[in-house]
Amino acid sequence: MSAMIRSAQRWRWAGLFVLAVMLPGCAALIGDDRPVLDLVEGAQPAYPQAAREAGIEGEVTVVYTVTAEGRVTDLRVLESEPAGVFDQAALDAVRTWRYRPLRSGGEPVELTNVGSTLRFRLGEAYEGL
Repeated sequence: MSAMIRSAQRWRWAGLFVLAVMLPGCAALIGDDRPVLDLVEGAQPAYPQAAREAGIEGEVTVVYTVTAEGRVTDLRVLESEPAGVFDQAALDAVRTWRYRPLRSGGEPVELTNVGSTLRFRLGEAYEGL
C-alpha cells in the first residue's frame, strides 16, 4: 500500500472528511499534564486516492517534538489502523504544522513526546483543522 500512499492526491473537500483530533485539544504531551499546545498553521492531511476509492477509513497516531520555534521535528508513527494506509498522509501533514511556542520563565521551550491522532473519515463535511 505504500505506492498507494505515495500517489495520493492533495486533499479535496467535496464529500470527504479528515479529522485531525489532537489528544486533548490541539496536541497533548504524552504521559504528561503540561498545557495543551496552540496550533497556529498547517496543512490538512491528503486522503489517499486508493483508500478513498476502496472506502477505507482509519486513523494514525503520531509522536513528535515541537521546537522552541514551534516547528515539528522527530516525527514518527506510534500506531495506525489500518497499518500503513494513512501513515504517509498523516506524516506529510503534521510536518507542516506550526505551534505557538510554549514558554517557561518567559523563554520558549522545546517539547518532546507530543502526540496527535488524525482520523480519516469518508462522507462528511470538514470545517477546519
